[in-house]
Amino acid sequence: KWFDIIEQKDMQARITSQAAGLKYLESPPKKPVFSLSWSDFKKLPLEDSLQKFEAENNKNVTIDIPEAGSAVAYQALKDFTKRLKDYKADRDLPAVDGTSQLSLFLKNGSITTAQIICYLKLTGKNVKTEDSPTRYLKELVWREFYYHILYHRPDVEKQAFLAKFRDIPWKNNKTLFKHWCEGTTGFPIVDAGMRQLNTTGWMHNRVRMIVASFLCKDLLIDWRWGENYFMKMLLDGDMAPNNGGWQWAASTGCDPQPYFRIFNPWLQSERFDPGAEYIKKYIPELKDIEASEIHDPEGNRGTKYPKPIVNHSEQKKHALVLYKTT
Repeated sequence: KWFDIIEQKDMQARITSQAAGLKYLESPPKKPVFSLSWSDFKKLPLEDSLQKFEAENNKNVTIDIPEAGSAVAYQALKDFTKRLKDYKADRDLPAVDGTSQLSLFLKNGSITTAQIICYLKLTGKNVKTEDSPTRYLKELVWREFYYHILYHRPDVEKQAFLAKFRDIPWKNNKTLFKHWCEGTTGFPIVDAGMRQLNTTGWMHNRVRMIVASFLCKDLLIDWRWGENYFMKMLLDGDMAPNNGGWQWAASTGCDPQPYFRIFNPWLQSERFDPGAEYIKKYIPELKDIEASEIHDPEGNRGTKYPKPIVNHSEQKKHALVLYKTT
């Protein structure tokens, strides 16, 4: 019965088409509407898109690109298991290989947060526990948190999460920004971080917080300038965590540090790089300078290294006024 109905409808369609003077298509045309042989295809002026992309972008690459892929990511995860027990103590020390450095693989999809949690057996942890595995789990959760923020609030890509801080009258001094980008601010921990970024495509997480705070609250420059520069230079540059980290440092994001909490770069370097090992690695001009001089705002850092471009104490006052009057 079903086939009879279909046949009747088909017949009605033929009669209607003929009555309207339309030719009913009994069968496909003998010749294809479009035909192109392989020899014809090869004659088309097609350029190699991948080759063009590489040619245009290779000139911007000044660092070695590390290996990627699941096998390399898995090996990096295995290597991190040996350091996990000391993660809580070492993660804030840039001179120590204390972090997982899995962000690159997370960014390019070589490994996932779920795989890391499973491999390291981080499930069922009491978040109030302060051991190293739990501390690392919290950092992974922060990363996922920023993905959720970006998904539910895509507007954060272009503006502050907190509406009250969307119109901060940033000073946006281009000369100061250039010094920040080049690592020539005269603040050793800041310059070491920026030089690490520019020469390796990566920066230690503690130092990322320091340089971000410095840009926004010492140089009074819009956090979006720094966010954009990081995305250009970081091999692990990932929109969600990068945006979240910058808005946290600038006190404009969801659950950020309070605007009146302003990192003192001199105290940060003394606390997290006491021997100035990290600083000396990326600032050779200071290799023969005593750590105590490097961490001292008034210290003698020789003639090859630049003087501080701003006074931290004075800039802190300006930053507080900037946020309070917004």
